[in-house]
Amino acid sequence: MTTTRTRATISLIAVLVLGVAVGVGGDRLWLMRMPPAPMSASMAMEPASLVREMDRRLELDSAQHTAIAAILARHQRVVDSMWARLRPALHAGIDSSQREILDVLHPDQRGPYLSWLATAHKGMANAPHRP
Repeated sequence: MTTTRTRATISLIAVLVLGVAVGVGGDRLWLMRMPPAPMSASMAMEPASLVREMDRRLELDSAQHTAIAAILARHQRVVDSMWARLRPALHAGIDSSQREILDVLHPDQRGPYLSWLATAHKGMANAPHRP
């Protein structure tokens, strides 16, 4: 009975770790394949910039433009508040994974990795650096 419970626990942990690994890997792959954004990340969060981009991509009519602008304006305070709470933890998680990756890389691979991060994530804070 203990062996079955131990195996179930180990299996559950393995599935969880595998799920996280696949999720992070898939997210990174998706980000690498995205075309470069024509606007900065901070501008994309502004309702007016988002509506302009939607106008450009979707050819909104004036009623849609007005309605979407009003929707975004109504929800912006909540979104900003949630982002302010989430952002530090998100960046800490990303920084932690990047530091762990640095630990796995050979010394000659670390510089190119950090350069790639700096290029790929221009809008983000600096890549982690080792003391």
